[in-house]
Amino acid sequence: MKQRLYHYFRNLSIYSRVYRINLGIAIIPVLIVTIFSILIYTSISSRRTAENETKSLFYYSKNIANRLYNFDNAITVVVQSKNIQDFVNNHLTMSELEKYRSTKTVTNEVISHLHTLRYVTDIVLITNQYAAINVFNGPHGDFELEDIDYVTFLKNTVQKSNKTYFADISQYTVSQDINSNREGFLYGKRIVDNDTASTNIGYILVYIDKESFFSFDTNLYTELDHYAERYIMEPGGNIIFSNVISQIGAVRQDIAEHISKQEVIGSYLYFNNNIFTYYELEDLGWFVVTAIPFKIFFSEFYIIAAILIIFMFLLVMVSSFLSSGIAKSILVPVSQLLESLKAIEHNNFLIEPADHHTDELADLRNLLNHTKQMLDNLLKQVREVEKQKFDLQFQALQAQINPHFLMNTLNTVNWLADLQGAENIKSIITSLSIILNQVVRQNDLLITVEQEINLLKRYIIIQKFRFFDRFNVDMRIQKETSEEKIPYFILQPLLENCLIHGMDDSISLMNIIVDIHFEEDKLILQVIDDGIGINREQKTDRLQNKGMRQSNAKGKSIQVGLDNINRRIKLYYGEEHGVILKQNEGKGTTARIELPKNMRGIKNDTDYAC
Repeated sequence: MKQRLYHYFRNLSIYSRVYRINLGIAIIPVLIVTIFSILIYTSISSRRTAENETKSLFYYSKNIANRLYNFDNAITVVVQSKNIQDFVNNHLTMSELEKYRSTKTVTNEVISHLHTLRYVTDIVLITNQYAAINVFNGPHGDFELEDIDYVTFLKNTVQKSNKTYFADISQYTVSQDINSNREGFLYGKRIVDNDTASTNIGYILVYIDKESFFSFDTNLYTELDHYAERYIMEPGGNIIFSNVISQIGAVRQDIAEHISKQEVIGSYLYFNNNIFTYYELEDLGWFVVTAIPFKIFFSEFYIIAAILIIFMFLLVMVSSFLSSGIAKSILVPVSQLLESLKAIEHNNFLIEPADHHTDELADLRNLLNHTKQMLDNLLKQVREVEKQKFDLQFQALQAQINPHFLMNTLNTVNWLADLQGAENIKSIITSLSIILNQVVRQNDLLITVEQEINLLKRYIIIQKFRFFDRFNVDMRIQKETSEEKIPYFILQPLLENCLIHGMDDSISLMNIIVDIHFEEDKLILQVIDDGIGINREQKTDRLQNKGMRQSNAKGKSIQVGLDNINRRIKLYYGEEHGVILKQNEGKGTTARIELPKNMRGIKNDTDYAC
């Protein structure tokens, strides 16, 4: 994913890259914050609304309970009235005049007790023989007793106990002419004889107006009046009253099932894009429910969206302006750098004006100017070196005449010595020719130990004649070292140093040991003699630390050959390597060289340089 994103941005121009990223950084966080803000606002708002509505329903249910309590107490006072009990007991034996007077007396008494209860529309007294006596007509006088099967109501409910019963009038309607807008409840209660306290002398039947009794105008969350639907619902989901007329009589079993699953009698729940708050009307066993649609919480969304669009437009304009400026501040100097690099490609090292800004691109431009200046100077130096190299090559071609002339001369001398039978001279000339031929034709920096030993043997032959066989050389060469690569002609100067600086008139025969062997991961080359040795000032000195310009006790110089070897070794293998001279415990000197093992892969100066 990271690689794809990297390649995507790398395939864009710098301007597009900076422009798009800045716009994204400016807009995306705002969108995310806005979306989360709306979600959080909606969640908090819906929860608070539901909690407030639940509290309102709690107070509403208490208000209904108080209303029922006051109503039930008033009815109890009415049925215990002596006038009413006498009227019900003696109704069948009264004359018409007595019935008229008693009815008027009872009606006045009922009105005196129930005149404040605006939801009571009609009151009927019923004898044990179910004869109905209408004693009160409330403000809504459209109730017709003939339309109600009140006998079934009394038999099915009130006959079973002395409790108060409510029932929806629609359950006992025998006529289709009842105005649905005025539908109400039937309230029934026994009338028990005050003297015997157990004898049933009749019933009281009250018709209650739903809209007046269950008015949703009091103690409810008024902010929801234009949006919410409120129901008075039976446990089975039958809606017996609602502020939406079309919902009266509907069955909302889904709401009832969700409410039945709740563990508390007053709370709220979410489903069907609504918040349903509910509270139980304990005395009736019904529920008052408020359905709050989610859309009301998004009513302010359009305002927020309009503000957001305006804000986004301004943000895009500002971000575009800033992004364009930032992109140009990068693109312009980068383009200038590219032009400068293309100019360098065509050998144009013209110095551009200095960039006096303080950012990294200014530093890069000034550094490029400095680099161009250095390249221009270096190119001039290269041209000068090439010219000098041409001169040296020309001189080298001329110098080749001398070695070839010398080799031809030595061959002539060797031929003459062979004619005259001078074997000693022939041996010297042959060895010298081999050595000179190796020097002239040697193109590699390194040769094998075996080749170096062969050249050393030729050198020893020459020196034997010079020093009249006053020295003996013992070759102790470990067989495994024969193919190891070493710098050529590094043993000859060590052997020469033994002969020149270790031999004097007091020595008749000097023994020299040439020792080459492996020690762990090192190749050890040693030339040991038993000559006069080095003085105390030279004792146990590392030549690479003290320098090569030393002399022995006789003032003989040892600097030329050993200095050449020491420098070559350091050049090939590093400063930690070199020639070590030390005094032997008896007499004589040891010259020791430690080289890295396994240098067979280095064949020439090109390979080694790499």
